[in-house]
Amino acid sequence: MAYRIFGWACVVACLPMAAYGVYEQTVLTWRQGPQMLGFTLSHEHVGLLILGLFATICLYGWVAAFILQIFLKRARVQGAAGLADWAQFAIAVIALAVFWIPYGGWQWAAIEFAGPGPHAADQLVLAASKGQKHVVSALLEHGVKADARNSDAKTALDSACGAGREEIADWLVAHGADVNAAPQCRKFAKFASRMKLEIPAAGSESSSPMPAGESVPAAAAQ
Repeated sequence: MAYRIFGWACVVACLPMAAYGVYEQTVLTWRQGPQMLGFTLSHEHVGLLILGLFATICLYGWVAAFILQIFLKRARVQGAAGLADWAQFAIAVIALAVFWIPYGGWQWAAIEFAGPGPHAADQLVLAASKGQKHVVSALLEHGVKADARNSDAKTALDSACGAGREEIADWLVAHGADVNAAPQCRKFAKFASRMKLEIPAAGSESSSPMPAGESVPAAAAQ
């Protein structure tokens, strides 16, 4: 009985932290853009964070003990665990599994459920740099433009090239992204060949040619 009570206590104690993590990765991300996961918990809800971490560690121990107990019972031919035990085990595993779902997975779910949020461009650019094709795809399918710029005026293609995500860059170009809006793509020959040539500005002491239409001052010519 004490074993079961301990297990339920661990589940109940870790659920608030798990729920807040899901909230950060879905609702809060949808409303305010990409988040630094755990930042709010560590600065505003320290008690909840400490309790959640301790309970999660204990729950891992409880799950390991349950599995060990099952093997020992089978080895001693003492019968299998009851339905209530397996139900508790399943709930514990589900509670722990929440922490293993990547941020991109939660973002994808939120986009599919609610569509793009007000900061979808920021999500698009970050997802491209992280190689999260499923997030990029979901945003584009729901109407976000491939060349949408984030709060730093950067495009997803530029971000993908800057991070060396060549596959994502190819995919974005295939979906209409403009290579000329992605200066970092010049490091890839296949993109550079399709980009407009850069015309450097001529300095006062530079040997570079003057831009067309400008003449050399008379004083300088003498």
